[in-house]
Amino acid sequence: MAWNNYGYGYGQPRGQGRGAGYGRGGMGRGAGWRGQGGGPPMVNLPAINPPAPGAVRVAAMTTTPQGLEAPLAPHYRRAPYIIIIDIVNGRPVWMTSIPNPVATTHGGGSILAQWLASNGVKYVVSGHVGPSAARTLVSLGVTIRVLPPGTRVGDALRQLGLLS
Repeated sequence: MAWNNYGYGYGQPRGQGRGAGYGRGGMGRGAGWRGQGGGPPMVNLPAINPPAPGAVRVAAMTTTPQGLEAPLAPHYRRAPYIIIIDIVNGRPVWMTSIPNPVATTHGGGSILAQWLASNGVKYVVSGHVGPSAARTLVSLGVTIRVLPPGTRVGDALRQLGLLS
């Protein structure tokens, strides 16, 4: 009746068996942030200038660092570059392109969302935004616009009525 030599039987409480199963003392070693090696990704998020007075700040997730000519990336978190643009009266007044610091991390979408919002971003434009990052962005007051990957940033901003 008990398979308890491998930790998933009826005879012993959870965590008391050997081998597979939950392991010693609960959920096993290395599971989540409690064990070894877990935790949020460690990334260096660069400091950027505050938005220009009266500007709407937009972050476009792109595959290249070419400003308004860059194509939108297929996915928000894995985009190689982030182009941040300040727009006043339908004209870009400031723009920078930075390598995406969380592009190769696991689960960095919410961290990126918090960083973008803390730097005054009001719109995120990308080919796709995952549900966790989307919840974080929306809760921080950031509007998400999803457009087909490959759309040029300038064209995307014109479609959204942000550029004239």
